[in-house]
Amino acid sequence: MCIRDRVGASCAFIAVPTQSLLQASVPEELRGKVFAAQNTAMSAASTIPAVLIGVSADKLPGGVFTTLLIIGLPTLLIGLHHHSQTSKEMASGAKLDEAGNTLG
Repeated sequence: MCIRDRVGASCAFIAVPTQSLLQASVPEELRGKVFAAQNTAMSAASTIPAVLIGVSADKLPGGVFTTLLIIGLPTLLIGLHHHSQTSKEMASGAKLDEAGNTLG
């Protein structure tokens, strides 16, 4: 499996559930506006990190592998932390709204 496939697979585990949750929680008449604004914001926000990642991949020993490791490990740890918190809340019977936030 090449690097490109690994990044695509990991993106699927983040982007697809996020988009599904957002689509379910936004009223149907506002979905076009919300997704257009989200797409514009993501495009603008991704410019600087893309440049910085390119520079770090060129400068760090190990190149792309090291850069992906530096980005991936914190993402994995934060994801596992939030997953364990959500699991504890679900086990304790806490009621969650559609966005997954704990209610009162």
